[in-house]
Amino acid sequence: MIFIFHKLISILSFFLEKQVNITTQQRINETRSRVEIIKIELDQIKQISQLSNDETQKKLHYRVKKINKLHNMRRERFNELSTYLFPIQRVSAHEE
Repeated sequence: MIFIFHKLISILSFFLEKQVNITTQQRINETRSRVEIIKIELDQIKQISQLSNDETQKKLHYRVKKINKLHNMRRERFNELSTYLFPIQRVSAHEE
């Protein structure tokens, strides 16, 4: 009788352990699937961020080009004005 009782307990224990393992495996699989979904969402966010950064870089590059062009125009105009405002320096530079 005791032997049958121990055998019954061991069989029950085996099935309980198996059920616990199945439940644990299901939880692990659910967690993995959530992690995969989060990875996909993060990749999408990275792509959007990269596109935004590229767009910002293009705008910045365009702005820098325009600023440099503006500085060149100002420098040219200042040089033209300086020839009219300070003609003495030009003449004295030629005389030496």
